[in-house]
Amino acid sequence: MFIFLYKYQVLHIYFRKYLMEKSFWKKVINSFDPEFFKEIVHQPLRQSFKYLLFLLLILTPILSFRYTIDTITIMKDWAKKFSIFCEEELKDVPEITIEKGRLISPKKLFSKEWKEFIFIIDPKGEVGYYLDLIKNHKKSGVIILENKIIISLEEHEVTVRDFEKISYLNLKFDEEEREKLFVLTLNGEVFRITPKGLNYWLDLAPFILFPLSLILIFLALWIVKLIHVFIFSLFSLMINGVGKVGLNYKSLLNIGIFALTPPLIFKTFVKLTNIFIPHFTLVYLILYAIFLISGILKCRPKEPVEFIAERYSQ
Repeated sequence: MFIFLYKYQVLHIYFRKYLMEKSFWKKVINSFDPEFFKEIVHQPLRQSFKYLLFLLLILTPILSFRYTIDTITIMKDWAKKFSIFCEEELKDVPEITIEKGRLISPKKLFSKEWKEFIFIIDPKGEVGYYLDLIKNHKKSGVIILENKIIISLEEHEVTVRDFEKISYLNLKFDEEEREKLFVLTLNGEVFRITPKGLNYWLDLAPFILFPLSLILIFLALWIVKLIHVFIFSLFSLMINGVGKVGLNYKSLLNIGIFALTPPLIFKTFVKLTNIFIPHFTLVYLILYAIFLISGILKCRPKEPVEFIAERYSQ
């Protein structure tokens, strides 16, 4: 990941020098005017791909920033709800101890139910009985038996696991120390889960999520937009033929790349401001098609003045 970030920075420096000399920002602004496409239609295709690459290098950090904020907000909301749930709903759960693959405590049956989810500890329970219970009542839940655990998260997905690989496990919801949500001891390792600890990791999350999303979003955008341009080039060929524009395939690709600028910037603005637009993908494609068609038709060769005068004189 660090190697990719280094290369990302090198690309920024390289393209800043190259594209600023070619009035990159002027190209971005002029891409909103289909008349401008006549200026880039015959340029080397390599320059158009470099333009797209640098445009994505600029937009990706903005999209990554928005994604990181949204993800952290969801994670903090989840952590808050999890803390409240542990403090209010799990305070009566008994201490659970598993040693050498067998349930040591509690010794008595314990059960708790939340809507469609059940949690049961039954040291003397049978696997078959609880499998039938889950099947007949269509319940999701966790059931701990003497030497097995049954996990049912969906109606048709039931997992049964043995405790044979667990030499020692202790799970305790400590009521005496209120700052702790629970304490988990597993094979000699002690994990104390607290709201403060959760918040500590949530504060570190942006430093992990942002560079990771930067890489993934950039790669996804680069691949998707290249596929986008080549797929829509078939549409460009049709417009080129129907409109009798006479452009070659390379020129159509140039227009297709620059026509991405307005919808890409529009998409970035929508994501950044968190505006909800129904059927946004369709709106995005229509906007792209408008600039693509307009750009191609603007490149249609004009008829000589003498030919026009002769045609109207007949």
